[in-house]
Amino acid sequence: FGFHPVGVLSSPDAGVTWSLREAPFGCLSHPELTIDPFDSQRLYWAAFPPVYLPCNVTSCTAYRSDDAGSTWECVVPDDSYWLSMIVPSPFRPGDLLGIGGDGLYRSSNMGESWSLVAAHPQIPGPPTGGIAYITDVEWATAEIAYAATYGAGLLVSDDAGWTWRAARE
Repeated sequence: FGFHPVGVLSSPDAGVTWSLREAPFGCLSHPELTIDPFDSQRLYWAAFPPVYLPCNVTSCTAYRSDDAGSTWECVVPDDSYWLSMIVPSPFRPGDLLGIGGDGLYRSSNMGESWSLVAAHPQIPGPPTGGIAYITDVEWATAEIAYAATYGAGLLVSDDAGWTWRAARE
């Protein structure tokens, strides 16, 4: 699979030929396409808001495909928050972590619903009081996950991503 501004590129023959499967993404920027580790037909797509206007943007901010990108379902139908990355758990089907503009989100049902589990303002800032925000997140086990931040070091969760604390505690 590969990303194209209007959809997803797929190759049935290890990259010899490619075809475009159009999707309803509009002109969102910095897209992240993720393949579910339990079902290679399930894809997750998230991106930042558009960086230029005019733009054809829907109010949906993240999508899931259960058929390798042929059709897409909106999993964040509210533009009150954006997910720029969705990371499926390789240990437990349906568990997802998502980085949003206001913090870290968690889903236990393949993105049907999301909970904000670590808001950026709640993350301890650096000694100088600068802004801290989450930049990456990874699952280590079914229960342990790590989140890298800019300005606040490493965060850890030991309850499958529902609560977070500084890793040095």
